[in-house]
Amino acid sequence: MRLALRAGLLGALLTINWPVAVQATMTVFQAFPEVWLPTSMEINLAMTLALGQVDVRYGLEYHDYRRADVTTKVGIPEAR
Repeated sequence: MRLALRAGLLGALLTINWPVAVQATMTVFQAFPEVWLPTSMEINLAMTLALGQVDVRYGLEYHDYRRADVTTKVGIPEAR
């Protein structure tokens, strides 16, 4: 499953009206029954400054998920 978030001109969020394009993508998979976890995430940012076009890319990959098996014992302490 691939989820995507795209935003066009984010100049309203900046103090100066700069043309900015942001794209974020996250890919998820069903690691365990009823549990969806991310496998990768990528963020791309493009903006035009006085120096010229600036492109920023950031990627992150997740792997080696393990299911935690935890047991708990709850008891009520005896009165003293």
